[in-house]
Amino acid sequence: MQEMYSIIKAKPWLSENYKPKGNSIWHIPTMITKEEKLLLSWLAEFFVKGNGQIVDLGSFLGGSTAFLAHGLSQNKSVDNIKIHCYDVFYIPPTDLHVIDYFFPQEKLAFPTDGNILPIFKKYTKSYAENIIVNKGRIEKIIPSMDNIELLFVDLMKSPISYDHTITHFIPKLVPGKSIMILQDYLYKNSGPWHAILMELLDDYFDLLTHTSVNSVVYSYKKKIPRSVLRDCLWDNIDNESKIALLEKAKLRWSLIPHIEIVENQINNLKESLRVGASN
Repeated sequence: MQEMYSIIKAKPWLSENYKPKGNSIWHIPTMITKEEKLLLSWLAEFFVKGNGQIVDLGSFLGGSTAFLAHGLSQNKSVDNIKIHCYDVFYIPPTDLHVIDYFFPQEKLAFPTDGNILPIFKKYTKSYAENIIVNKGRIEKIIPSMDNIELLFVDLMKSPISYDHTITHFIPKLVPGKSIMILQDYLYKNSGPWHAILMELLDDYFDLLTHTSVNSVVYSYKKKIPRSVLRDCLWDNIDNESKIALLEKAKLRWSLIPHIEIVENQINNLKESLRVGASN
């Protein structure tokens, strides 16, 4: 496995020889970048060996799912591996920022009831047999699989989703055989969840690589005791520790844009704590 980790650190998905071409997947509206698409496809094709299922936490209109599914369709070493997709599959009609960003430019008609699941199914229909859809608020859904080999987290955007990911998905990773990708870690407007969590779990994960923005890729080294996971729950971390953990996380990054992203998360958290204390 160390050889595979070394390969991943070299980012082979950026090679000109790696060009996923399946079923118009490049035309699916998505929030993930080109490099993230290549990363997901490559990992599903070359990293996944059948040690657990693939989980897509935050599938939106199907961009991440389609690239995972395309890679899995090219993987000749596994059978009976599915992509388990979790999303509320709903956009409030009042969320004009998201609606105006995705729907007019893609010439999509926004569903009046906000239900985007039919759009997701349309974009992923070529891979439907390998996809299991879980629709609903994440805190209401308990994953059924025994093990997770590839975990893509794109919904850690609140204390609720943060706690649920820690409680129900991370414990299903397989020590020495699983990878976790935290999308939004290196996003300027992201919350503090990703950096704080990975500082708390530094003994259990190794940072392998990252895309230029957004996603950070970790290998899972050893089983995390339940007591450690409990200590990671949002309300179990005092405010001073949250800030200190973010300051520690900032030291991990050498590029100015990455440092600035974590600094922004620190400033945003300090401001939210200040506002909360004054109310």
